[in-house]
Amino acid sequence: MTHSKTLIGTITDKARVSFSNPVDITAKEWVKLWEQHWLATAKAWRDELQAEGLIETVEALNKTIAFFEKVGGSD
Repeated sequence: MTHSKTLIGTITDKARVSFSNPVDITAKEWVKLWEQHWLATAKAWRDELQAEGLIETVEALNKTIAFFEKVGGSD
């Protein structure tokens, strides 16, 4: 059995489950809220994995988080 789930896919799945879809906001505001939630989810999962000692996965998550913080920071 192979496991082909990506880090980004796992973060997205976790974020979807816990995201409160706001009403009466613009699309731009929704995207900003989603990006912030997605990053917060990634960081929380990274912290959980770090506590479990999964250093290689934590390093990969740190790179993913840094990338999305960089590209998401442009308004």
